[in-house]
Amino acid sequence: MKRFTEQIIIVTGGASGIGEVTAKEFCKEGGTVVLADYNVSEIDRVQSEIISTGGKASNVRVDLSDPTQVKEMIDFAINEYGRIDVLFNNAASQVSGSVTNLSLDQWRYTFAIMLDAPFLSSKFALEKMIQQKSGVIINAVSPSGVRPDHGMAAYGACKAALINLTKSIAIDY
Repeated sequence: MKRFTEQIIIVTGGASGIGEVTAKEFCKEGGTVVLADYNVSEIDRVQSEIISTGGKASNVRVDLSDPTQVKEMIDFAINEYGRIDVLFNNAASQVSGSVTNLSLDQWRYTFAIMLDAPFLSSKFALEKMIQQKSGVIINAVSPSGVRPDHGMAAYGACKAALINLTKSIAIDY
């Protein structure tokens, strides 16, 4: 039996990179994936590729910087499948720059995508996971969260905060 048979998995940033590869791996292991991304043409492509190889996938276009859309993403999975077994918070913002080079808007946008969205999606998914008495939340972190990189102030700060948010969720739930 495959490891994720009959499990529903949300993958943020599922239209490319680590999110795309991970979504496809979840499907190879029997999971049904909800691809969540703002890039409609790419999530359509990834969904088609998964389905063409016998996998199960749906997609939802979401701007993870918008709290309302984050809630709608979780609601979509629950309404479509009745449950959430795995939430993989993977989406990232690639705004680079040192503190003096970043605008406040760039800083805030990076935090909205890489910290606020995982917080909110975890908060909303946990409501269902607690009710169903099961579920797993995975937050994609990076060595940048413990060892900063040159010119990546916002990215490193977000990853460090996400590491601690992940530990807090683990302790509490």
